[in-house]
Amino acid sequence: MNITEKSHKQVLEMINDDGYRKDVITNTPKYVKKFEKVIQIDDGLNSEKDKAFLNAILIEARSNYYMFFNENEQAFILTKRNFKGVMIIGHYTPVEKLKEFFKGYEKVIELIHIHSAQKGEGHKMMKNILKLKKELKIPIVLWAETDDNAHYFEKYGFRNYGRLGDIGEHLMILH
Repeated sequence: MNITEKSHKQVLEMINDDGYRKDVITNTPKYVKKFEKVIQIDDGLNSEKDKAFLNAILIEARSNYYMFFNENEQAFILTKRNFKGVMIIGHYTPVEKLKEFFKGYEKVIELIHIHSAQKGEGHKMMKNILKLKKELKIPIVLWAETDDNAHYFEKYGFRNYGRLGDIGEHLMILH
């Protein structure tokens, strides 16, 4: 079983766990308030793009997703309100070895994980992240472990730059 398959299995177990469901329902309003304050005082926001990204995440957290924030990865865990999918996204400055792929961009959206528990939910989540990319006018980057996953993302317009990841993942970018 590869990392993607293990991660998918863990996500399915997580979204079907009553404790997790209760936790995200209870904590989403707390995270929304926390990040609304961050926007108001510009705490840690380096640019208008940071603010726009955070605003977009908050809109989703008020309507379509439950939200957690992973402090270690500096990433948002967005769980669909119907508990049929999860995506984890970040808004980062590209790491040094990838800067050549993002000339002219201070930040990128990284799609760290996307998992669905029902056919069609992954497509809906992809539409959300593509909308976010269009609004912010910045690239999306992701790492696809398998050829099948790389082909899936190519259908959405991602370009495959080859197996450049630390464990041979495909670097996928949508400009």
